[in-house]
Amino acid sequence: MKIAVTPHQFRSTFAIMLMLKQMNSIHARTLTHHKSESSFKRYALTGDGSGGRASFL
Repeated sequence: MKIAVTPHQFRSTFAIMLMLKQMNSIHARTLTHHKSESSFKRYALTGDGSGGRASFL
C-alpha cells in the first residue's frame, strides 16, 4: 500500500508537535523557517491538525 506524503505534511506535523510541547512560537518559527506569525499559525493553529488543513480544503 502506498501512502502519499508531502513535505508540507511533515512541516505541519513538526509545527503542531512544537506547539503541543508549548514551545515559544518565535523559536518554533525559526525551526520551521516560517517568516511570519500568520504563516506559522496556518500550520500549527491547533493540536488537532485543523490549523493547516482547513486552509487547504
